[in-house]
Amino acid sequence: MHPDRRLLNFFLGAGTEGVVRVEKKLTQAEWVIVVAGAVAFLASFLPWEDAHGFSVNAWDEFAFPTYTWVGIFGLVMAGTILLRTFTSVSLPSNVLGFTWLQIDFILAIFVALIAASFLIAGDYFGFGFWLSLLAAIALVVGAVMLRNESTTSSI
Repeated sequence: MHPDRRLLNFFLGAGTEGVVRVEKKLTQAEWVIVVAGAVAFLASFLPWEDAHGFSVNAWDEFAFPTYTWVGIFGLVMAGTILLRTFTSVSLPSNVLGFTWLQIDFILAIFVALIAASFLIAGDYFGFGFWLSLLAAIALVVGAVMLRNESTTSSI
């Protein structure tokens, strides 16, 4: 049977006895990065500064574009992991001489530094900021875990 026909039969539920299904799964480190990246992006829309009934998020004029990088880079990290794992998209192994492992680590550190810098710049911290800070820390933890997974799998 032609492979395209077998795939069609699989989705239609007919004649699937000869079809081998490949299950792709995220590792623990990838889960941490994907969830933290999504949380960082969503938290950027929640109040970062909340004072006397007046609140602003990372996308408002006071913080744009500096604090929006937390959500954007978190989403980029999550997106690239999801693309590499669940799609047939072929991303280059190196970007400007950096591996994806190095890029994830650099972005995670950068995101954590930006979020932590708001501790100095901000006064009345809102829920969105605290959630973004926790997500940024989780991105760093996930990047370190990803590095450790890659070194243990190559031994």
